[in-house]
Amino acid sequence: MFLKEEIKKYLHYCKFQKELDDKTIKAYRADLEQFIALIGENENNPDKEKLNSYLVYLHRMYKQKTVKRKIASVKALFHYLEEEEIIEINPFHKVKTKFKEEAVLPKIISRDIIEQLLNHLYKERSIKEYSEWRKKNHFKRYCNSRNTFFNRASYFGIVSFTK
Repeated sequence: MFLKEEIKKYLHYCKFQKELDDKTIKAYRADLEQFIALIGENENNPDKEKLNSYLVYLHRMYKQKTVKRKIASVKALFHYLEEEEIIEINPFHKVKTKFKEEAVLPKIISRDIIEQLLNHLYKERSIKEYSEWRKKNHFKRYCNSRNTFFNRASYFGIVSFTK
């Protein structure tokens, strides 16, 4: 088995049998070519050590989402090779590829901006010249923004609701 030839067959399989998008196939091709370049062109069935060094390299060079995609590409190739009985045992069965993904916190509105917004809404609500319709409309906007503020504030521990 020559891994380069099997990759060509696998990409053909992805395109015509799995009907994957051309951009996905292009990404798979790039990931698999990089894998071959790192483990060596003559390496047909990489062992646990080579796979672990490949994973270490990926973690050093790329962000977690990219690492996950690259690992998924290579794992999918070996799964295909195992399903087609080209290899007996998938080498990724012996390698731990799960890792903790970093949590991305949502961006929050600063306290000053929220206070400015609420002060502006309080002032608008208190002006007597507005028509009834406009008062109702501004009051609805005020309530929505106030709810959003308190929901976010309670989520981040700025405000607590106690009886």
